[in-house]
Amino acid sequence: MAAAVAVSGLLLVAGCAPTRAERTAAPAGPAAVPEPEPVDVRCGPDGVTVSGTTVRAGRAGVPVRVGGTAPAGTYLNIGWTHGGEGNPVPASPTVWTLAVPPGQLRLSCSNVEKREAVVTVVDPSSFWRPGTTADHSCPPGGIPSWKVGPGRGTSANAALADLTRQLSEYQGQPTSWRKLPVGYLDAPVSTWLLAVQGEPRITALVRRTGSEFKADPDALCGPLLR
Repeated sequence: MAAAVAVSGLLLVAGCAPTRAERTAAPAGPAAVPEPEPVDVRCGPDGVTVSGTTVRAGRAGVPVRVGGTAPAGTYLNIGWTHGGEGNPVPASPTVWTLAVPPGQLRLSCSNVEKREAVVTVVDPSSFWRPGTTADHSCPPGGIPSWKVGPGRGTSANAALADLTRQLSEYQGQPTSWRKLPVGYLDAPVSTWLLAVQGEPRITALVRRTGSEFKADPDALCGPLLR
């Protein structure tokens, strides 16, 4: 029966010449970009070692697999242009997704800081969006010792609504917020700008942990230089 239906279908269209549009194949969509492979970074008794000299950025950031046999309490120091951080080396290899820009990444272990490895971050798909909060009318104006937060919710908007309620004692309660297009597209931490009556006042960082979103106040907006 299936063959008969197929033949019948052919007979139905046999008398109709295909148009030019029908003869032209539809263009193929963009190929999906595979997830990048993490570079292995190990902290040992002699310091840092890496499995490669380049790592490709993904939509969420730069993947590095961190582990090693260094003494307990050892930190992996990570440096890049205009920034840096240090975090404890995990007991077992763990993939970290770093929100660092394309370029050189300088790595060292706190037990042997003089030994440094350099890994180059490449971003052929342009997932990194350069810029700072200052490009969105919010130059950094200082980070207070916040007594509020985090805001919590089942979505970023719900968490921010909870945070703005807590922030009502600071320069008026923010009445609107928007996600800023900075950093990586799908980074686990996103930056939002909170405004009071349309005037930028505070930035907030939103993190997702499982099904819960948490919003923490970050920096006050400083005066705009005109």
